[in-house]
Amino acid sequence: MTDGSRTKLMGLLALIALALGLGWWLTRSDDGSADPSSSAAAAAAASGADASPARAPRTVRRSDIDPIAAPRAAVTGTVRDERGQPIAGAQVCAILEDDDLDRGHHLPPHCATTRSDGTYRIDTLLGAQHHLHASAPGYLPARYESRYGIQNTLGPRVDLRAGATREGIDFVLAEGGVEVRGVIKDIAGGVIEGAYVTASGSRWNRGALTFTRSDADGQFTLWTDPPSIVITAHAEGYAKGSRDAAIPGTVVELFLTPESVVVGTVVWAGTDTPVQNALVATGGWRFNNRRAVRTDAQGHFRLEGLEPGDYKLEVSGEELMGLAESKVHVGLGQTSDPVVLEAHPAFSVRGTVLVDDESPCSYGTVSLQDTTRKDEQLWGSKEQPDGSILVEGLLPGTYEVSVSCKDHVPQPEYPQVVVTDASIDGLRWSVSTGQSIRGHVVDAEGQPVADARVSARAKTNNKDPRAQRSNSWGGRSEADGSFALWGLLPGEYELNAFHEDLPRPAKGVDVELPEGRNVDEITITMPAHGTIEGIVRDEKAEPVAGVSVSVNGRRWNNNARTNDEGRFVITSVEVGEYRVRAQRSWSDTMRAPGATDDDEAGERVQVRAGESTQVELLVESQSGRITGVVRGEGGEPIADAFVEAIRQSDSAAASEGRNRQRARWGSWMRQPVLTDEDGRFELTDLAEQGVYTVYANRKGGGEAIAENVAAGSDVELSIAQTGVLAGVVTLSGGGFPERFQIAARNVEAGLWESDQFLRTEGQWELTNLPAGIYEVSVSASEGNAKMPVELPEGGEKTDIELTLVARITVKGTLVDGQTGKPIPGLIVTISDGTGVIRMWGNDQANAPNISDTEGRFMVEDAPAGKVIIMVRDPGRTNNSYGWTRLQRRFPTEPSVQDIGTLELLSRRLDGGKEPGDLGFKLKEHAPGTEPEDVQSVVAFVRPGGPAAKAGLKVGEQIVQIDGQPIGGLDSYRYHKLSRVPAGTTLSVEVSSDEGSRTLEITAGPPV
Repeated sequence: MTDGSRTKLMGLLALIALALGLGWWLTRSDDGSADPSSSAAAAAAASGADASPARAPRTVRRSDIDPIAAPRAAVTGTVRDERGQPIAGAQVCAILEDDDLDRGHHLPPHCATTRSDGTYRIDTLLGAQHHLHASAPGYLPARYESRYGIQNTLGPRVDLRAGATREGIDFVLAEGGVEVRGVIKDIAGGVIEGAYVTASGSRWNRGALTFTRSDADGQFTLWTDPPSIVITAHAEGYAKGSRDAAIPGTVVELFLTPESVVVGTVVWAGTDTPVQNALVATGGWRFNNRRAVRTDAQGHFRLEGLEPGDYKLEVSGEELMGLAESKVHVGLGQTSDPVVLEAHPAFSVRGTVLVDDESPCSYGTVSLQDTTRKDEQLWGSKEQPDGSILVEGLLPGTYEVSVSCKDHVPQPEYPQVVVTDASIDGLRWSVSTGQSIRGHVVDAEGQPVADARVSARAKTNNKDPRAQRSNSWGGRSEADGSFALWGLLPGEYELNAFHEDLPRPAKGVDVELPEGRNVDEITITMPAHGTIEGIVRDEKAEPVAGVSVSVNGRRWNNNARTNDEGRFVITSVEVGEYRVRAQRSWSDTMRAPGATDDDEAGERVQVRAGESTQVELLVESQSGRITGVVRGEGGEPIADAFVEAIRQSDSAAASEGRNRQRARWGSWMRQPVLTDEDGRFELTDLAEQGVYTVYANRKGGGEAIAENVAAGSDVELSIAQTGVLAGVVTLSGGGFPERFQIAARNVEAGLWESDQFLRTEGQWELTNLPAGIYEVSVSASEGNAKMPVELPEGGEKTDIELTLVARITVKGTLVDGQTGKPIPGLIVTISDGTGVIRMWGNDQANAPNISDTEGRFMVEDAPAGKVIIMVRDPGRTNNSYGWTRLQRRFPTEPSVQDIGTLELLSRRLDGGKEPGDLGFKLKEHAPGTEPEDVQSVVAFVRPGGPAAKAGLKVGEQIVQIDGQPIGGLDSYRYHKLSRVPAGTTLSVEVSSDEGSRTLEITAGPPV
């Protein structure tokens, strides 16, 4: 970017900031005080509804004490080293971690510095729940943890009382911290002073954070855990940003974008009456960018710190709830037009989780699931010392109850909660202590391992597969390696342990817990391990910084990022042989000079116990660049488009149709580039010989794609005009569903857009859609429906009518595909891809969608049409069948359908082990391929490999492996049949224009 361009952009940002300040002044509340006259009863009266649920929403939390108005709390303590010596100049910070408080604004940490004797004091804290962290130069940061609850559970929660001082919050810091330096900048390259900067280290087991603020030059310094960190920063007027980095050796440069802001007013539905103290939040899956604020006395709200994009607003309160009629779009640095959000009278459920009907559970949750909406749950607040639970925003209906209390066993079933015309108070849900399993975690030399997370996962009870299950996830080993798992029912369990500094055992320890008796002296042994260290260089001997290096192995996080010198360290790799690869993005494995995607990338290494294995990864030159300009449909430059390039695969197995899908998914590892005021952009650090798909988007306001762009090119992208899909959803007998979800999917282009609607008389609208052919689907408690719709560029298709087809009940039987024997204890879920399905089974008894002793299951409220069937173990144990994903089509009639047997195949390879090499690849399916049309066509045969020796040819279609069909609806079998240990011989039947033949392919060693 030129100096002149930067000056122009800085002027633009100054105007944006001025507009933001003016918008705040125009929309701010003149009086933020509470108005006690505002209540659900007044709202109901204004809207013509029954006024019986008359109770004012609570100001901030369930307690009658408002922490914001109450006197402040304080904490005191000491910071010492492992020898007990005080650490002067250490920093201790308190972070508000209370789900009941308004967290719409970036709440900075409250910090203090220790005196010469290691003592500190932090005043001005709210009387609420906090987490506290300590750090000092040269030391590893630490998070304060204390014991609480009946089982003396260790956790980070610190409950502060208004006006009181909590003493004894002491820390012990270990040596080994690494200094991190960096700079916070805006997108124009100017530095940001006063940004709040947070570093989280690689040891999430400890969960410690360090904090600082950037100086006048935008620079910051922190001390944190090696070898990898995530730096997060936020500043007034900017959206939050984050970046991960390898340390030491990386100077972190983090860019923040000007914030987008949504302003508006909440009123009671059908009236102009404002709603005070309602919680307005950005909904959906934007977890990292979720914001929530409470309305003032005039019902106004202001959601700040947003990234540009589309937001669905939700409003909630103790006796109100609502959804915006449509999403609101805000561009970079923009403030939205005022949004009017309607709130509907709703109800709440209050109760208490008690242990044995006596003592409160201080770490409990309650979820209520509408019996007519299986894809939606409402959760009650947790971590209340008195065990109290509040579930808000309930509409009239019947709700199933699920209760959780850490280290305790819920009852097999709880009475349903029936909400009619009033809120419910005083409910009691009892849990029991259950039984326990105790033992020790040790390393490969038999030494105790502290801070390991130990879990017990219930295995299937073959005599009663639908019996209630209990799992324990929160066990943690002490300094002597001892652990205790509580809240377990009699039965068989798989125990395993996870530790940040050790590889996880590939196979858990099986334990039988008999009726009425605890089990002690279980030993979990962590595998022997070593370290992989190395460097990534290109063919010009230049270091390659900021790329991911991964190890194919058992541990999910066997990866690292290179620092500025191209160096990396991967710790805790289990002893064995592995292939190490470098990746620029999730879909871009870096190649050696002159190689293709059909050549194996990276290097094989041998890891030995207690040793560091050195490796150098040589990749092709990364000095390529792509420049270009982004224009609108009228040819005008676009100054707020985000641009990135995704490398296209040159593998013979690659499907060209996947390029656009991958581009829209993004790289995940590379920060997109923002166009300047002339619409120009420059993408750097690209493979010189690479061919890319370049994708530009305005975060919900249009997009442009250019494929087959070679590095070194200058490309022009034109953002096409977007269109609108809209219509109405009706019931088959007349009328409209109260709640429904709409999804529009263009599978070939990788496009998917969805939204939820509440009390709109069936009306819906999806905006900012590129041209294409979409499958529009609706999901509601009353049924589902789909239809194809073609949307021209910039067009509007607003007459789409979807009539709900009633859901069906699906019955079937799970059997082993090789033995034909029934498979008990697996959970079956069915989805049309529109709504959200529950990924895990519930711990309550008698769930009909868990297969019984004869393998039979029943799924109620299943959608008709093309569906996805997922079969898995509800307890997430290392069972032999793993996950199975099948696709089927169900007719709309009859209402109860028996689909017969579903054949599952057990895994041929133990989890985490490398499969043997077969020496061929199948052609990637084109996007949109119907399940019945899937074929296994050979696209690549490696010369000299096992398949080549057996005579397999490119273009042949594999129709069977070991007598099992793998085409069409049976294609799900291929993965488990083909992943076999080295030395395994497969009988492979192939077909071509020359006829059919059978080959014997023996898997070779992993390559």
